[in-house]
Amino acid sequence: MKKGQLNINYKPRRIAFNNTEKLVGSADRYSTIDYRSIIQYAAKAAAVPESSMEMAMEAIYDAVNYFVLNGHSVQIPNLGTFSIGVRAKAALNEVEFTNQFSQNLRAIQIHFLPDAELKQQLASMSINTTVEDDGYDPNGVIAVNQRYFGQNSILLPVNAGRVCMLEPLTRLVFSGTRLSSDFIGSAPLTIVFIDNNGNEVTQTIGKGKTLSMSYNSISFNIGEWKKLAGRTAVALKSFTLKDSENNVISTATFATPVENTPAISAVVINNKPVDPNGTVPFEAGKAVRITVYGASLNYADEIKVGNTGIVPSEISDERMVLNFTPAATGSYPVSVKANDTEADVYNINFGQSGGTVISSITANGDPLYNGSTTNITAGSNYNIAIAGAGLAELAAANFTLPAGTTLSIVSQSDTLIQAQLSNAQAGAFTITVDDAVVFNATLVAVVPGTTITGYKLSENGATQSLSTAVQASQEGVFTIYLVGQNIDDLTDGSFSGSGLEISSYDGETGELVGSGAGTLVITDNATTIANITITAYSAQGGDGFDKD
Repeated sequence: MKKGQLNINYKPRRIAFNNTEKLVGSADRYSTIDYRSIIQYAAKAAAVPESSMEMAMEAIYDAVNYFVLNGHSVQIPNLGTFSIGVRAKAALNEVEFTNQFSQNLRAIQIHFLPDAELKQQLASMSINTTVEDDGYDPNGVIAVNQRYFGQNSILLPVNAGRVCMLEPLTRLVFSGTRLSSDFIGSAPLTIVFIDNNGNEVTQTIGKGKTLSMSYNSISFNIGEWKKLAGRTAVALKSFTLKDSENNVISTATFATPVENTPAISAVVINNKPVDPNGTVPFEAGKAVRITVYGASLNYADEIKVGNTGIVPSEISDERMVLNFTPAATGSYPVSVKANDTEADVYNINFGQSGGTVISSITANGDPLYNGSTTNITAGSNYNIAIAGAGLAELAAANFTLPAGTTLSIVSQSDTLIQAQLSNAQAGAFTITVDDAVVFNATLVAVVPGTTITGYKLSENGATQSLSTAVQASQEGVFTIYLVGQNIDDLTDGSFSGSGLEISSYDGETGELVGSGAGTLVITDNATTIANITITAYSAQGGDGFDKD
């Protein structure tokens, strides 16, 4: 984890009780990080799909809420502990406590106790300080630190495809250490600005009314500089800050002005890529999420889907998110346009309502997620279950599979397809209907550390094939001994199955004890390596155990 950086602002404040004025410090809060940004950062750091990270986060939130609101303390490693506390007036006796508790209860609160490691990181944070004078206007201020310039906490983007427009800015503030002693009496700041005729002008700014120093900061008063010098400066192109020995301390160059015309390179609807002029199945009256990728998108002054103007829920230079509800079938061009530019258009079509819709796909009981990657064991066979609507029209030609992999449809109805995926290999697993992609996943071949080749019904019994069902005893209990390689690497968490309960597993002998009936799924490194069918007790079939 990177060491933290904290900027503390000192402002003059009047102390009421003795009518004095002192500098009072407060920590800068640069922005509020939204939920989507946290998901994107965490997904990138963990190298997992954003959709998987979002589902995991939602599950964690639900778990924390459930336990905390039911009186438990919940500890999140490296962060801290959440718990509930109350504030209430003290009672003189039990009767007053019981009868007047609701009147005495002042508040129910959520307490947070930071983790010890978090406290240590807090103690080691790098701290910069800035002092604001009485006339200080915080609006439009750019805090610059030579080590951190260009981070998200900085209000001014560097090399962001445009110059820094000066109209909304009041000051340029450099914060650091020992700046005052190093720079007093020198002429440290050289700027290049663009005037209203488009000419570049270079100027060196010395200490005076427009350049002041206090504690560990240097402040360039842009508004005062323009007013005193009668400057016609429109934009800042670059600046260079040097010390008295001509060493460069901080510098930034902004891109020259360019014509910023928004352009679309790709469109994704409900996490499915859409080709230009492609058809997208939809349900009438149901909103879709349209993600537009391109360039200079945040310059768009007009955004439309069909003839409907849309306000994006998210927007950046290269990506915007639109929420749109198609009213009927037909063509719905997505277009973006800046003032005085021709609109860039991406044509899409919404197909007939009630078309083919994939609601879920499982492989040996494990879900395949649309738009995400799924681990498979190369060369293995999988039982595929596809659920949705309008599936009766699907055929083998609708499936795009990795090279060497084949798909055989075993049974098919309008809502369910049972199929066999043979010789699974890494690559794209895609279902396309009428040139529209309705499902798209990526299969990633992994080599599990453990292999299961069969099982025994007793420690010294004969090895049974994985395709041979195991029958539970009259009490519903079953005991098997796994046969394979590295079975001692499996844990209790390696076994699952609807209707089954695992009691114990001995990695040395391979003994697995459980109860119930269903399909026993054995996984290693998030990959299914074996399935064993467990059936209920049958008097005709005996107890299902070897007699030796």
